[in-house]
Amino acid sequence: LDVECIVLFFKTKHSCLPTELDISKSNPESNLELFEEFSNLLVDNKALKYLKIYDVYINLVAFGRATKINFANNRAGPVMLISNLNNKLKFDKTLGNKLKSLDIVMISKKLKKNVKIQEFRLADASLGIEALKSFTDIIYEKRYLNFLQLEGCNINDDACEKFSSLLKKCKKLVTLDLSRNHITTKGALVLVESALAKGSHNYPSTVYLNGNEIDKEFANGLVKLFKNSKKKYVKIFFRNQRSSDS
Repeated sequence: LDVECIVLFFKTKHSCLPTELDISKSNPESNLELFEEFSNLLVDNKALKYLKIYDVYINLVAFGRATKINFANNRAGPVMLISNLNNKLKFDKTLGNKLKSLDIVMISKKLKKNVKIQEFRLADASLGIEALKSFTDIIYEKRYLNFLQLEGCNINDDACEKFSSLLKKCKKLVTLDLSRNHITTKGALVLVESALAKGSHNYPSTVYLNGNEIDKEFANGLVKLFKNSKKKYVKIFFRNQRSSDS
């Protein structure tokens, strides 16, 4: 089936809606406008539990209610991604790097209904512009979010303005990990400035920028920011930079 047929099918709200759906052969990127409509239909859909857009099945139920979502290390919570529905839902942390942009868009839409989320950890996923926008727009509204990790997710300076606003808007967000991306001195200083404005004695803001492309000018920028800020409750980690002038 193509995406248009799938959208029409879900619009019927038929009593026989599936619990599992594989649209990986439907070329969803061929019609992004229809995929947007399809993903919106699934936000409130309670019948469909597992969706495969590309390489892995997404556990839509888990994304809609879990407080901690983790693809970055061995501290796995509920099973979020699976390679095959017959493998007894065994968690595999390497599945996170198989996520593509439309996977992230779908996950973001499902997170929209999740008011309890406190942590989101993702590593080595290729985030496109649309996926990043969809994710940050929805994560803005999560008032209990305190830890956000997007390590090795193709994030550059353009996205740092978004994450800067996120630090300001999410009152409980005290830890932001954007290690192993493509952030330069310009983007890093934008993030540090927001962290300085937010940090408190009991809850210092912590920003991880290890393994990016920050150069020597970052040190001068830090000095200026600290001189101009009354608050100093912040922790900045920026080891192992990939810049030739780091």
